[in-house]
Amino acid sequence: MNFIMSARLHVPFRRRARAAQSVGEIALPASLTWVDFSADQQRRMMELLGAWAERETLDQLGIGTIRDAFSDFFFPGTSTIQTRARYMLFVPWMYRDLEVQRISSGQIQDRVREYEEHVVVSLQRNCPDEPGIIGAQAGRSVLQMPSSIYWTGLESWGIRRFEGLRRAYHQKLDGFYERLKHRRGLDSEVQQETAAQHNWHPKLPVSPEEWPAAKTLALQHAEAIFLRDRTMEEHPDALLARLIDLRVADGDTPRLWAVPETQRLSSELREEMDRAQSFAELMQGANLVYALVLAEMDECAEAPEGYREQLLDWADLNVPRLSAHAQHADPGQWLAVQQRRPSRSALSFEGRWRAHLLGLADLHDLAGDHEAKQMIAEREVRVKGRRARVHGGRRLERWTGLGQVSTLDFRWVTVRTMIADIVQGLELENHA
Repeated sequence: MNFIMSARLHVPFRRRARAAQSVGEIALPASLTWVDFSADQQRRMMELLGAWAERETLDQLGIGTIRDAFSDFFFPGTSTIQTRARYMLFVPWMYRDLEVQRISSGQIQDRVREYEEHVVVSLQRNCPDEPGIIGAQAGRSVLQMPSSIYWTGLESWGIRRFEGLRRAYHQKLDGFYERLKHRRGLDSEVQQETAAQHNWHPKLPVSPEEWPAAKTLALQHAEAIFLRDRTMEEHPDALLARLIDLRVADGDTPRLWAVPETQRLSSELREEMDRAQSFAELMQGANLVYALVLAEMDECAEAPEGYREQLLDWADLNVPRLSAHAQHADPGQWLAVQQRRPSRSALSFEGRWRAHLLGLADLHDLAGDHEAKQMIAEREVRVKGRRARVHGGRRLERWTGLGQVSTLDFRWVTVRTMIADIVQGLELENHA
């Protein structure tokens, strides 16, 4: 695909998509319908829906599979739409209660909705100022309930023993109750009670007396120990477990690689963090060039000067990082890539973009680099086709800009709160 360079970028066609709207343009008349994807695919779809309201998380250049590979490697079982660690207990407490009540497969979906609405209202009433309440604004009308948001994470952390989608769990509950009934005549009362927890970890902490009238999102000491032990048992080498073990209760540091305690991690983890940082920094440059390309088009109302200034600041920070960028040029050495295997297209673009930047005489000239702009324009067309904004038209006219373009954070802003929840619960031992 070749573009013709002139005073402005030209693209090969300007046909406008009449039906499909690009992600981020919220004027969507269509409704959403779930199909039977895997739990991991459902988690990623919910993250995408959440990203509509978070400008910096939008994947304009199709590098999300690499970003998610690093995120999953560092913080397994997490997602950008999770909020607080105690929901990892709220969900199994709810389902364990409903199992004890023998709520049937036909009734479970409605009962789960009622139960979770009750929890939302309780939190709104008892701790309205606590951050991270799911449904704090929408109340009973909230679309994404904790049971769907945390379902995949519960399995990853070893808390959920049932293997499969939430819908499959609902459908199989009647059969689960029948198996318990059959065993009742053979097993002792103690064994029968244990069997009722078969779908959930047998050491799941007891819910508080007031449950389900939740009073706080803060973890009790025993609850924090349980969650710490689950991460250590299921993901002992992951950054998630290591930071909990180091008692990192950091709620302010905006980027993972700036956390002081990471200097105490293994050399292998620190190396992978530096690879992630390099990738994030180079993609920040790509996103800035993308914003500049659009801002320089005639149909765009956004002023380009701000992006040119940001690119100069970006160059100031990345000139000292050039040796690191060169050192990490082979994605075959990235542990996250080996584990998750991102798309070849994304890896190819990342490699070509990295090579181009490393070949520049001065990163401060990037704002005037037509070859770089061409590469970015071609990438958007490859990712979005007719929906690409570089084709101009209404999509570009509606574009409101990217504002201050940040580096990727690999879910750190979300996960740091959950880690702090666990660490603060562990610290209660010192105040007992």
